[in-house]
Parts: sequence; C-alpha cells; structure tokens
Amino acid sequence: MLFGTPHPMLLGPEPSPEAQTLSARFRTVWTAFAATGDPGWPPYDPQRGVVPGNAA
Repeated sequence: MLFGTPHPMLLGPEPSPEAQTLSARFRTVWTAFAATGDPGWPPYDPQRGVVPGNAA
C-alpha cells in the first residue's frame, strides 16, 4: 500500500477504489513526513500519557 503496488494475494487482482485511495493517502502522508519531519500530530506528552489516536 505504501508504495502504490498492493499485493494481489492481499487485495485480489484488481484493488478496490477504497484500497487505491488508502494507498494514495499513505504515500501523501509519508512523503510529507519525509520532507518536513512533521508526523502531523503533537509529540508525546509524558505528563498526560496520551498518544495519537488514543485520547483519554
């Protein structure tokens, strides 16, 4: 998914439009991270113990 070449054994011979959209999003986010070093979420806060996607 990350490289835009989904494996047929995982997604079948023709990836769904949703799989293609997800693959494109992966590439966009990873490319932005590589270019800027910003993952798109706030850094871990040891005082709060909150990680991205797991807000208390």
